[in-house]
Amino acid sequence: MKKVVCLLLAIVPNICHAEVSDKIPSYGNLWITSIVIGLVFLLISYKVRFINYFSLIVALFMAFGIYDMYAEPSFRSAVIDEKGEGYFYHGFFSSFLIFVLSIIGSWLRHFKAKR
Repeated sequence: MKKVVCLLLAIVPNICHAEVSDKIPSYGNLWITSIVIGLVFLLISYKVRFINYFSLIVALFMAFGIYDMYAEPSFRSAVIDEKGEGYFYHGFFSSFLIFVLSIIGSWLRHFKAKR
């Protein structure tokens, strides 16, 4: 009996699979989150000079979250099966958008100061 229980405990975790879709953000949520955070940094960088460094850190944290999903082989294959391989590209580019919007705010401040 103990051997059967040990065998079942060894086999069952390999059989059980959970859906990934309810554990990770959708494509739209990735972009909406990045746009909202990026617009906040755009408005702040219009007034504060060195906020771009902080926005870079936030963008890198978001990109690291996507990389962490990509680095785990079993989780990566589950995400690719359910969301497609483009999910990781969307994740990296949407996190990069935060930094880009912050830089745009700094450029706007710079061009305003020239006038």
